[in-house]
Amino acid sequence: MVVVYGNPAQMMRFIHANAYDTGEKTTADTVAEGAMCSAIGFAKGTGKPTVGFPCAGDRIFGGTQHHELVYAAPYALFRDKLVDNLEFTAKGGFSVYPVPPYMAFTPEMPPAYSIKSEDL
Repeated sequence: MVVVYGNPAQMMRFIHANAYDTGEKTTADTVAEGAMCSAIGFAKGTGKPTVGFPCAGDRIFGGTQHHELVYAAPYALFRDKLVDNLEFTAKGGFSVYPVPPYMAFTPEMPPAYSIKSEDL
């Protein structure tokens, strides 16, 4: 098994990588207790990846941060698919981390903050 901790935007990268060539969804494990064991058990039993919510013990004793989630997948899936698909999705520019803000717009002030010629 490969287990990765990351923030939701980083988990999005793994989810995109898993779906890239097949469209297959990634499930989430919401048990939030024994979460590491549950995520690993699910990935081992199904051969599919899962996103999980680390439990209190993981956060208290393991140092998992409040913003982190866990992604668990079989090693063979990482080796044979996810690493390549992470590269493919990044090349396309639609699934990158950090996520760039959309900057192709012209910001405007709200009307209440705009001075009109009749106000002068």
